[in-house]
Amino acid sequence: MATQQQLERRNRELHDYARHIVQLLVTWFMFFCTVNYATMGWIAAKSLTGEASKWIFGLSILFIPQNIEGVIVCIAIRRYLLKVNSEVLGLEELIAPSDHSYTCKSSVPASLYSLTSILMAVAVFCILLSWCVILAISMGSLNLPSNPQ
Repeated sequence: MATQQQLERRNRELHDYARHIVQLLVTWFMFFCTVNYATMGWIAAKSLTGEASKWIFGLSILFIPQNIEGVIVCIAIRRYLLKVNSEVLGLEELIAPSDHSYTCKSSVPASLYSLTSILMAVAVFCILLSWCVILAISMGSLNLPSNPQ
């Protein structure tokens, strides 16, 4: 059986890991969205001069899989954070089973973390759809040979 200090240390570590992961997720998300929107803006600016057509297809093909992975990462992190929350709940019950002074079920803000990662996944999915539309538009302007039927 683990000692009280070991349980408290593990609880603290889980809190630190969860907080650090969320901080990294938010940082990654902001950078990721910035790169996506900056590239879309660059394409829009180049489209006005007619120089973007050779870049649009390649950039779309590059960004679509990255955005798919971004959605998967947001969902995976949400699942991990919910797992951490359930472990913290168990640890808190072992540390202080009769202490009901907590104002919420867990001291990890799991619902906030979960909502944040869901909203990020939705935002990245919208960016993914934007890239798919850009790709479809670019394929229409590439003058690809049609398939005779």
